[in-house]
Amino acid sequence: MKILVLVSQLSGRGGTEKVVEFWMKHIFVDSNDVKISYFSPDGLKESASTTHFYVELKSFSNYSLKPTNNILGGIRLFINILSHNYDLVICTTTKLIAAVSYIRKIFNKHFKIISWVHSSIFDEPSLDPSKMRLADFHLAISDGIREQLKSLGINDGIYTIYNPIKIPPVNKIINNKMDNRLRLAYVGRIMWEGPKNMKELFNSLLYLHVKWTLFVIGEGDRNNKSIIKKFIKENKMEKNIHFLGWQSDPFPQLVLNKVDFVISTSKYEGFSLVLAEAGSYGMGMISSDCPVGPADIVNHNNGRLYNVNDTKSLARILNNGLEIREDLSSPNEIREEIKKKFSESSYINNVERTLRAIVNQK
Repeated sequence: MKILVLVSQLSGRGGTEKVVEFWMKHIFVDSNDVKISYFSPDGLKESASTTHFYVELKSFSNYSLKPTNNILGGIRLFINILSHNYDLVICTTTKLIAAVSYIRKIFNKHFKIISWVHSSIFDEPSLDPSKMRLADFHLAISDGIREQLKSLGINDGIYTIYNPIKIPPVNKIINNKMDNRLRLAYVGRIMWEGPKNMKELFNSLLYLHVKWTLFVIGEGDRNNKSIIKKFIKENKMEKNIHFLGWQSDPFPQLVLNKVDFVISTSKYEGFSLVLAEAGSYGMGMISSDCPVGPADIVNHNNGRLYNVNDTKSLARILNNGLEIREDLSSPNEIREEIKKKFSESSYINNVERTLRAIVNQK
């Protein structure tokens, strides 16, 4: 069995890259009858050149991974597919689904096309919902994406696989000793507005009546960081907020800082690796109930959900944060819940079993 996984022009540091890199290291790596390749026709963004993802993907490619235009990317895609006799072609964007479907039709190829999108189908601007039906099968990384596919009239060939979470040893998880300070963390790309919607987080902080600290782990462009730092200065929050920069493994740092809750204010997601990883360390989670993903992870035992753009609702949750933290399951119980649903070993078995089932379908 020969499998090709196609990725788009990624930045090298996002959640999609993390999961694709996991596939490179774990999916069918010890198999004698399955060969799986990874390819980015349009290369990667310049920012990816210093990342480990770039190094891993380069080991599968004969081409430069420097960003290129659609025409050259299309030529590379044609050559790759026509040079190999693939059984499955897995596409992470609707643009790739459409291109691969066209190649298959024109050249009378017989491989199966699988969609594997990593964001809300109806909210991510780069995704075209009308192209999803061109795929024969679908790997859904959340229950929400599965339901979105069904709303498009796709009722068969959907396999919900979620995303893999590395579960830390029990002695590495949070062990909060409660005091009267609420410790919060944001982990992800720094964006004032847009998909990450950090404006909502900072506006909610204006309503807080408790002692609080916010740790921010991530990077963003100069304009977004400038807006946020101006807001912090104008509202005299400098002593409460600590920027820790981008970190490949941020959660051990947050354990040391005794963080109570990791917060996501996203307008849309696909799964939310950050929340699941926070839960694997026993941390509480507060998230917008956005499409799609957080509702698969956050519940009343491990955190709270609030409606997107309801800043005052988020503020009420934060003002009650110390009491909520006491009411949640223990850190180890939160960890075990994440482990049961998203552990790496279960994920590997599920994905490999699913791909074998798909290739054997007539």
